[in-house]
Amino acid sequence: MFLCSLNGYAQVLHLDNALQRSAENYDRIKSKKSIVSAFEQNTVFQKQQYLPDVTLAAQQSFGTINMVHGSMYAYGGLASASTSLPLAEQNWNAAFGSLYFANVNWNLFTFGRIKNEVKLGQSKEKTAIADLEQKIFQLQVKTSAAYLNLLARQRIQYVQEKKLERAQVFLK
Repeated sequence: MFLCSLNGYAQVLHLDNALQRSAENYDRIKSKKSIVSAFEQNTVFQKQQYLPDVTLAAQQSFGTINMVHGSMYAYGGLASASTSLPLAEQNWNAAFGSLYFANVNWNLFTFGRIKNEVKLGQSKEKTAIADLEQKIFQLQVKTSAAYLNLLARQRIQYVQEKKLERAQVFLK
């Protein structure tokens, strides 16, 4: 009697709900989804390589003439220096240096490199998606097996309880 009332409050878990919950909560699936997202972003980045690269820079320096050091290298390889040559002897005259520039690099002729990088990114993305789907499938097979084993165990328990009841009736 106690078992019957306890079963009345039990949760009901259907197979499709179990499969969905296992795919949502399994850590390896979450990590595979993150990898797929990273490859998607890589493909977007590779497609953006067709666009020009714009660099803006500004620098202001103040110090003695021997200690004003400007930028010697900027992103994209534009070499500019906003400093004068150091003097042979130290002096304390103040100096001001500034550098402002805008640089636009646009590789018009890439000889198919960017196109191939985009294709490579898309193929890596497809591979990651296939790997994710395979991992989800494997997890669903394991979850289905565990779910069906649980159903079988519950049915066996029910049958054994009924056998016990019949045996008690014959005993009386």
